[in-house]
Amino acid sequence: MPIQLPATHHPEALPARLLTSQWALLNTGPDEGPVLDLACGSGQNGLWLAQQGYTVDFVDRSDEALAHIRTVLARDGHPCLCQTSECVEPRRAGTAGTHRLLKVDLESGLRPMLPGAHYAAILVFRYLHRPLIPAILAALKPGGILMYETFTREQARFGRPRNPDLLLEPEEVLTWLPGVAPLFYREGIEDTGGQPRAIAQLVIRRPAD
Repeated sequence: MPIQLPATHHPEALPARLLTSQWALLNTGPDEGPVLDLACGSGQNGLWLAQQGYTVDFVDRSDEALAHIRTVLARDGHPCLCQTSECVEPRRAGTAGTHRLLKVDLESGLRPMLPGAHYAAILVFRYLHRPLIPAILAALKPGGILMYETFTREQARFGRPRNPDLLLEPEEVLTWLPGVAPLFYREGIEDTGGQPRAIAQLVIRRPAD
C-alpha cells in the first residue's frame, strides 16, 4: 500500500519515524478492530493511519488538539464522532469506519480507563503514565500490536522532560510482557536535526489467549 501523508500536514506534524518504518507490523495483528492513538496530541500518527485506511480512536485531554484533528479529518472526508467521557468506552455496533475523537483525562485515577480486548493496535508516543500500562496491554485484542515510543532517563542530559515519572528506566519496556519477544526494540540516543533525544522504541504483540 502506498504511503500517504494527511493532506493538511505541516513539517512539525509529520508521523513518527517508528510508525512509518514499522507500520507493516500492524498488519500482522488481528484482521478486525480499531487502532487507539493514546495521548495523541495533534494526532499526526493516527491521521497518517487514517490515510492508510485504518479506523482510529484519538484520545487526548486537549480540546485544541482534538479540534485540530477534527478539522483535518473533515477536510480529508473522513467521518468522525466526538465525545467527552471519564474513560474510553467500547465502540458501539455500526461504528466501523468512523473515527472517534475522545476527550479523556487519562490520569484521573478512574478505573477501568480502557475497554478490555478491544483494539487491534495501540500507539503511544511521548507519553508515560505507569499506572496506565496494565490497562493499555489489556485493551489489546489477543494478538494485538502495541507500538510505544517515549523518553528514557538519559533524556535529562539533553533537556525536557526531566521528571523521572515521565522517563523510562533502562529496558523497562521489556518488562511489560515478560517472556514475550518484541517484534522491534531499540533504546538509545537519537539525533534529530541536531537535537539529541534519549528514547526507547517498542513494537510488541499481545499473546493470543
